[in-house]
Amino acid sequence: MGRHGPLDGVTAVLAAARAVAVELEDGGDSTATQRASSHVDDALHAARSAVSGQADLSRDLGGHDWWVLRASVNGFRQSVLALHRKLQADLIEGQADLAAEEERLFEQTLAGSIRRSLANRIRQANRLVAGINEQLSVVRTAAAGVAVRLDWEVDPDQPTAVRTARSLLLKDRVTDSERRDLQEFVRARVDQARAELEHHAPWEARLRESLDYRAWHRFTLQLSHRDWEGWKPATAKRMQRLSTGERSIALHLPMLASIAAHYADEEGRPAGCPRLILLDELFAGVDSANRAMLFGTFTDWDLDAVFTSDHEWCQYATLSGIAIHHLHPPDGDGPLVSTRFTWDGRRRVINPPAA
Repeated sequence: MGRHGPLDGVTAVLAAARAVAVELEDGGDSTATQRASSHVDDALHAARSAVSGQADLSRDLGGHDWWVLRASVNGFRQSVLALHRKLQADLIEGQADLAAEEERLFEQTLAGSIRRSLANRIRQANRLVAGINEQLSVVRTAAAGVAVRLDWEVDPDQPTAVRTARSLLLKDRVTDSERRDLQEFVRARVDQARAELEHHAPWEARLRESLDYRAWHRFTLQLSHRDWEGWKPATAKRMQRLSTGERSIALHLPMLASIAAHYADEEGRPAGCPRLILLDELFAGVDSANRAMLFGTFTDWDLDAVFTSDHEWCQYATLSGIAIHHLHPPDGDGPLVSTRFTWDGRRRVINPPAA
């Protein structure tokens, strides 16, 4: 492509040559000639970058002080016009192959294993959130009756097509019209991923980005309180209306319930393994009544826990049992030692030192 249009024939080349001759009537103007030559060098540099690895371009001085642009492909010289036609044919062939590959991927996505896998993952996430909320439904704070739950819905910032496609993915059968809608959705997601990822990103990365259902959804924390009707989003303003302890509970409960639900098997039963959670300076700012409630969740949800605290002795009837190690600061150069206690849900006893 030249500045006067595509040089794709003898007529076009002659027309371009006449136009250049008119522009350079003053052959003695070496400055204009040098400026034109510099423009050619810039264009040649850009062209070399564009066809790097496919062809070598050179600019040689021929007869009558004419510069000749040559192309070499795999060691064989050919005209630039022939190279242009070859690259254009390669581009058309590559686009056709890519379109065929896209169609195959769309078909696999819409009717094959990828669609089933994606639908199963969304359903599994729904079950996990339902399990979390089931755990949370039985817990309320002692004072204002604060309760929490999680909502996992399509992000409202996503276009309507995302919500529609999510519903279609979860259907066992779709009509031809719904199938076309779903295909357009997947195609749009692939185009978006292609634009957002690096230019040479592999198809696997593009497809994974396109079908990452997690990016379509958003978690929101919902609050119930005696001062308002029903469930409301846990906005910063609403959280400020809670006491320090209630805010701490509202943040701890979803975390604990999420762990309990994550450890459960597909049927919701506790998995046969330690369900461990580690907490440092646990439940800061929570009063004793609500602490008892929070500790009770470890018994109710069958969680195994390790806590650290500078004052908590875990003596709550709601907690079925725990071992307590009270650390004694070293005396001078002496070692750090601990005294072990056990709480069994009713009383705390000191354990004899190990032999």
